[in-house]
Amino acid sequence: FFLLIRRRPRSTLFPYTTLFRSMVDAYHLYLSRAQYLLRQGLPVADILYLGVEDAPAVFTPPGSATLDGLPDRRGYNFDGCAPATLIARAKAQDGRIVFPDGMSYRLLVLPRVTTMTPELLRKIDELVAGGVPVLGRPPEHAPGLQDFPKCDDEVHALAARIWQSKQVILDVAPDSAAEEIYSDYDAAVRILAAHKVEADFESDADLRYIHRHGKDFELYFVGNRTDSNLTANCSFRVSGLRPEVWDPVTGEERPLPEFREVAGRTTVPLQFVPAQSYFVMFRQGGKAKGINFPAPQKVGELSGPWSVTFDPKWGGPEAPVEFTTLEDWTQRPEDGVRYYSGTAVYQKQFAVPASTLAPKTVLLNLGSLANSMARVELNGRDLGVVWCAPWQVVIPDGLLKAQGNELRIRVANLWPNRLIKDAGLPESKRLTKLTANPYKPQNSLLPSGLLGPVTLQSVIQ
Repeated sequence: FFLLIRRRPRSTLFPYTTLFRSMVDAYHLYLSRAQYLLRQGLPVADILYLGVEDAPAVFTPPGSATLDGLPDRRGYNFDGCAPATLIARAKAQDGRIVFPDGMSYRLLVLPRVTTMTPELLRKIDELVAGGVPVLGRPPEHAPGLQDFPKCDDEVHALAARIWQSKQVILDVAPDSAAEEIYSDYDAAVRILAAHKVEADFESDADLRYIHRHGKDFELYFVGNRTDSNLTANCSFRVSGLRPEVWDPVTGEERPLPEFREVAGRTTVPLQFVPAQSYFVMFRQGGKAKGINFPAPQKVGELSGPWSVTFDPKWGGPEAPVEFTTLEDWTQRPEDGVRYYSGTAVYQKQFAVPASTLAPKTVLLNLGSLANSMARVELNGRDLGVVWCAPWQVVIPDGLLKAQGNELRIRVANLWPNRLIKDAGLPESKRLTKLTANPYKPQNSLLPSGLLGPVTLQSVIQ
């Protein structure tokens, strides 16, 4: 799939005044790859929450169905469905709710309401007869006076028949103090487990996921929800296929040779840097050797002084500044660096041991950047942009030399530091023009620049 994503889309998301606009194509390319893959196949969900017939018709899932913090899904994904859509499009097939586009669900959860139209109840009766499990409470009467009292009589008769079925589980849990209109997520989990439906995704770490199903593949988008490095054992509801990792940041696709398949599930050990996400693709493939995430070995550090050039037109020093060590711009003594917003160019020459020149994958790792993006150029060749952890680029074979390697790193930060400086200057001396400046001279400066350490690392599979 990634081979199809070659051209960068143009966008007005980042205007010409954005300092890192010349580097933002790397982020756009990431979005293009991720969005392309997330449109393949169909989403996988097990629970279908039926919406209410009365206004306001806004679907809000139970809070227990999502993780703390951002509302990421737990092990069983879900969707909401409007009653009119269920009536017009849903059918029962092999004990599932099936829609014409191919979406299917294993459990229908009803809202905790006392009214329901006969038309909707007839559809639920049809689904139950087709083997679909249902969790909910029987309605007490119809919502209006149309065809009254016959409508209420039909509601009573349909409810009595439906709730006699073994496929229907009565929602007996007390109402939530939070005024949620659906039963607790764990009640749905128990029903699915009783029908031998296992969780779609499980992990021993704090991860989020999205699952897409295709004709010959299963695709999971898995992300680290934390700002820490994570190692996780992830269990997927997949069997008979081999896992691969597809990285939308770099476009890399490679097999994950370490996995085990037991009882219809595939468990894969995964590793993540802070906030990292990637795709785990399951499809047919040959056996692969090695480990899933080979640990990079440090083969050198680019220590010592760096020459850093700032743009004088944006308040930077007229001459290059020597950084004896890599540090946050806001900690420098020069006002032209402390308050600088724009692009700075780091330059350094370095040599490498002969062993580093042997054929292998060599990475240039920038350590970390503070509120910045960077474009890396080595020996006149553009190696691309880094904008997120792990802040590294691959050095192509044959590009490194034993002596005289020329490294240029263009680093662009954000506007706040210049705006803070300008807020304390008379208008005639300001470098920026705004209809309103949200910053004050006493505001804290935003850490910026290349922090390092910059290292060379080798990866041996």
